[in-house]
Amino acid sequence: LKVGNLFESFVIEEILKGLASKGIVNFQAAYYRTRSGVEIDLILEGYFGVLPIEIKYGSTVNLKQLSSLRS
Repeated sequence: LKVGNLFESFVIEEILKGLASKGIVNFQAAYYRTRSGVEIDLILEGYFGVLPIEIKYGSTVNLKQLSSLRS
């Protein structure tokens, strides 16, 4: 198992716990992946709109790694 996968899971759990601790519970959380491999780690949808969240483990991120957010 890669460290990135564990980090993604940890961050998702912390985001969801943080929302719950603020009393924000009326939302949907989802993961998105196409057959071609385009993915978004977490999509939150609620009164605040739709928030796609891409989680990366590392000290730098290049724009290519975030291309799934555009599509």
